Amino acid sequence: MHQPAHTDTPRSLRSLVLAAAYAVTVVTGTALLIAAFSGNYDGSVVGADGQRMTVAEAVMQQAAERALVSPRGPVLAGSISNDRRGM
Repeated sequence: MHQPAHTDTPRSLRSLVLAAAYAVTVVTGTALLIAAFSGNYDGSVVGADGQRMTVAEAVMQQAAERALVSPRGPVLAGSISNDRRGM
C-alpha cells in the first residue's frame, strides 16, 4: 500500500513564517511612521529651549508629558481644603 504524501507544512514552520511576516510588518510600519513624522513642521513647533523640533519629537514629548501627569491630579488638588500637617 502506498501512503499519500503529506503536503501539510509542520506547525512550527507555519508559526515561524507567521512570526517573520509579523516582524516584517512591524518594521515596515515603524519605518513608514518615522518617514511620515521626520520632516520639520514649518518651524511652528518650537521646543522649550527655542529650537525647532520635528513633528516626531513634538509627539513624543506630548506623550511623555501626558504619561507623567496623573488624570486624578486636578481632582486631588481641588479636594484638599485644609492642610494641618504642621500643627
